[in-house]
Amino acid sequence: MRNACAIMPAMNKENSTPVPQGPLDAAVNPPSVAGSSGSAAPPRRVGGQPGNQNALVHGFYAKKAPLDRQVVIDEAALMEGLEQEIAFLRSIIERLAEKEDPDPKLVSELMRTLSLVMVRRKYSGHNAVIEKARRLLGKLSGAAAVAGDVASVVEAFQE
Repeated sequence: MRNACAIMPAMNKENSTPVPQGPLDAAVNPPSVAGSSGSAAPPRRVGGQPGNQNALVHGFYAKKAPLDRQVVIDEAALMEGLEQEIAFLRSIIERLAEKEDPDPKLVSELMRTLSLVMVRRKYSGHNAVIEKARRLLGKLSGAAAVAGDVASVVEAFQE
C-alpha cells in the first residue's frame, strides 16, 4: 500500500496550492497540523545538506587516510606532471580493487571521469598555456599546418 502522504500532497496555507512531498520528505517534515501557528520550514533536500563537511572527515579527501594510502598521496604531492597523476590514479585503483566484486564498467567510467577532472583542474586557469598555443598557431602558415611540418611546429613551441 502506498503512503498516504505520497498520494495526497500537503497544502500550502498562503495560496492553497499543493506542495509536492515524497515519502522520505513526509517522514522528515510531516505536514503541519491544522490550526497550528508559526511559519513552516522549507522541506529538507535529500542527501547532504548545503555546507555539510562530512566528506572532509570520512571521504577520500579526509586528512587521516589509512597509512599506506596516505604515503602514496604524500609521495604523489611531491612529484610533478604525469608522475603525480599516475600515482594518484594508482591509489584510487588500489582502493577500488579492495572492494569485493567491483563492477568493471563502473570502475572504468569512474577512472575516465576522474582523469578528465584532473586534467581540467590542472589546466583551468593556466592562460599562459592557452596563449602560447594561440601564438604557435598564429606563427604557423596555413600550408605548414596542412602539410604537418613537424620541425617548424617543434621550433615554434620551444621559443
